[in-house]
Amino acid sequence: MSFKKYADIVIGLKYTGNSEVFCYAIPDQLIGKVSEGVRVLVPFGMGNKVYEGYVIGMRDNIDDINIKEVKEIISVTDEMPLLLPFSIKLAKWISKKYLCSLNEAIMLMLPSCIKIKSDKHVKFLSIDKNKFDKFNEQDKGVIKYLIKKKEPVSIKTITRETGFKDIDRILYKLKEEGIIDFFYKTFQKTKNKYIEVVELTDDACEQDISSRANVQRRIFDILKKHKMLSKRQLREIVGSSVYSSLNSMIKKGLVNVEKVNVERDPFLGISYERDLPKRPTCQQKHIIDGIASQLDKGRCNKYLIHGVTGSGKTEIYLQTIQQAINNNKQVIVLVPEISLTPQMITQFRSRFGDIVGVIHSALSEGEKYDQWEKIRTGEVSIVIGARSAIFVPFDKLGMIIIDEEHENTYKSSTNPRYDAIEVAEKRAEMQNAVLVLGSATPSLESYYKSLKGEYTLFKLDKRINGRSMPHVDVVDMREELKAGNRSIFSSKLYYNIQDRLERKEQVILFLNRRGYSTFVSCRKCGYVMKCKNCEITLTYHNDTRKVECHYCGYTANSPRVCPQCKSNYIKYFGIGTQKVEEFTANAFKDARIARMDVDTTRGKGAHNKILSKFRRGEIDILIGTQMISKGLDFPNVTLVGVIAADVSINLPDFRSAERTFQLITQVAGRAGRGFKKGEVIVQTYQPDHYSLKAATDHDYEKFYSQEIVYREAFKYPPFMEIINIIVRGKDERCVIDVIQEVYKILNSFFKYLTGKDDIIILGPSVAPIPKIKGMYRWQILIKTNDINNSLEVLRKISDKYFNYYKKKGVFINIDINPQNIM
Repeated sequence: MSFKKYADIVIGLKYTGNSEVFCYAIPDQLIGKVSEGVRVLVPFGMGNKVYEGYVIGMRDNIDDINIKEVKEIISVTDEMPLLLPFSIKLAKWISKKYLCSLNEAIMLMLPSCIKIKSDKHVKFLSIDKNKFDKFNEQDKGVIKYLIKKKEPVSIKTITRETGFKDIDRILYKLKEEGIIDFFYKTFQKTKNKYIEVVELTDDACEQDISSRANVQRRIFDILKKHKMLSKRQLREIVGSSVYSSLNSMIKKGLVNVEKVNVERDPFLGISYERDLPKRPTCQQKHIIDGIASQLDKGRCNKYLIHGVTGSGKTEIYLQTIQQAINNNKQVIVLVPEISLTPQMITQFRSRFGDIVGVIHSALSEGEKYDQWEKIRTGEVSIVIGARSAIFVPFDKLGMIIIDEEHENTYKSSTNPRYDAIEVAEKRAEMQNAVLVLGSATPSLESYYKSLKGEYTLFKLDKRINGRSMPHVDVVDMREELKAGNRSIFSSKLYYNIQDRLERKEQVILFLNRRGYSTFVSCRKCGYVMKCKNCEITLTYHNDTRKVECHYCGYTANSPRVCPQCKSNYIKYFGIGTQKVEEFTANAFKDARIARMDVDTTRGKGAHNKILSKFRRGEIDILIGTQMISKGLDFPNVTLVGVIAADVSINLPDFRSAERTFQLITQVAGRAGRGFKKGEVIVQTYQPDHYSLKAATDHDYEKFYSQEIVYREAFKYPPFMEIINIIVRGKDERCVIDVIQEVYKILNSFFKYLTGKDDIIILGPSVAPIPKIKGMYRWQILIKTNDINNSLEVLRKISDKYFNYYKKKGVFINIDINPQNIM
């Protein structure tokens, strides 16, 4: 076998140069060990700092490169390749599709917990006594420090422990004198976790312990009973004297101490019992059979399950997954919210046991590492997770399931701005896997694709076990005001909550706005408190007595007088979930109330704790934002109240009506999922809006038929694809100058490369949110019928111009098919 001599490598750092892939020579000792997908350590840059790199290709010759510039790979870091062939191929597609660097795309394939970092270290060599005297006091101080250390030490440590500010100058001076040398030491932050465990040896005998060694005798008795315990467990039982006694017992050959690998288990606290498949309804069976028949054919098939809330989509997922497992295939299940993960994990582990793994951002670094290792080594065959789980290294992928596919959380809001559904489609095609999308309120784009035949459409129009859809009442809050009711509760909602509490049933109250009051204003001069970094109003939080920006996190003390006119007419306007909680507690004093939003779920496991208490009936009324609007199944919830349905209708975004319909339909679907009938009360100031009327009737087709007409008329998705270009910077004048230049460049390029009918360029204009985190924002919106050609143009423009603008302090973000244009 002849081995390649050179490797094409992507370096694991944010690199802004023109090259993305670098060629390295493979030294003789590594020939045969370096292959596509492996991680290696390489010297990079003028100082030859050591970085991790990923081999994405191999070659025999380097005719196009100056051989003197080619550096050698230092080492291979792992026994198995970290990147599978599909990972490299998918990363290249993502780089092209979402206009990001290949490095950024490859980093998506790997969890942050496995990244290797390097620190520059100093090694003391030697020094002649005569030479020592010529140095100044600072130089001598560093030399003495290094001699005293007796071993290499990092520059960070030297700086910290000596306190010298110009340490770099001193060290480079010493290196030139041959007194020290530099080298890089690499480390991986997260590794396997080991603990020391203690057990009795096979021939341990109690007679070998002195009658006066009471602690040793106690340790012996404990280990005889428990067989094996960790040192920490022994210390908790015996006390701090355990260690000296253990050492004596080790010397006598009475106990063994060894290190064992301990898995950091993200499923602790999640209990489950074995669950058997349920007999499917006729509609469910039709879908299960249709999907299962394609699982063993090795072809990519795409399905959309449009099922009303409570129609049994999860059971379809479970039974088709079983078919995939029977065919020795692996499965990825994506959920939109971390809050849904515990419920999904319980259902899936009840059915499939330990072959279920989980990946999401709420895991600790150690838990992520252990889960990723189990996935990589094939110990799990099913992975449940949020958006990033689409990249898990399954080489026998049989199916991808995306639950609540309409959710905007599947689209990344940071670079690379990828769409997990588009990535799932591409990955399914690459690995000949089945793709299943499910939702009670599919996105217009997905439903349009199903009607055009790109997806096979399955419908579930009935709830399981003959349960009826909840009755929905719309309350016109304008009439409530006329009647003198200024409460956040309409009279109908108030009396229905009281009725459910008396019947020992549960209530969900929904408001998609956290905080206490949405803005603080002066009634005398009209002053409104805004974030000093963002051009948005500050939200008042009653628990901290502070105002907070929900974009940048800026907080300030709540004012008692107007900062502008110094009057006492400062007032809190609007309503958030905190105020709903306060009002509810005052109105229903005996009710047990909990709130579930970003503010109450910051801690590890917080979602699961709240939902578990609600499931056990320890909470009567659950108040929350959109995280409680989907996927949750509580049989005793018979009333859902939508406090303000207007929150999302009037946003300056083309998806606002769709978002409103989805939110109201989804949260309404939490009612009546058991055998008790459900009711939904929707409070609004716009009762005649078509999205609310369709949601009231549980009529997706009615909403779709109206919304699709507007989309076509205004040339929005699915009829044209959208590219949003945001230009931002701290100097507004500079931002405006740059966006005008970008507009001219876009016009000239698109006029030259594409037909005018295929491209519509809107702007430049100030963004709907003009300033975020101290950055002024302007935008250009491109509508295109030729996305591939458009992306090619934008890639050329960005490569040629955007780095130049970055040097001027202006940053340009390109978002392909954004979920919002705010």
